[in-house]
Amino acid sequence: VCGTALTPEHLQQLARIVGPEGQLVAMLDGDQAGQTATRKAIATALAAGVPLRIVTIPEGLDVAELLLEEISA
Repeated sequence: VCGTALTPEHLQQLARIVGPEGQLVAMLDGDQAGQTATRKAIATALAAGVPLRIVTIPEGLDVAELLLEEISA
């Protein structure tokens, strides 16, 4: 999901999909924009009352690069 477009409604829908035993996890880019989006996602989740786990990645690395790195390792 694009962090800048994450709404309380999105979080509530995702929470219903994963159910009470599941977990919502957000992993956004490690650059400044990704860090800003992460803070916004946390605030949105808190306002919506939806538990959200955050995975942080190294600054300057984006999610796609990290996944490609992990797949090729």
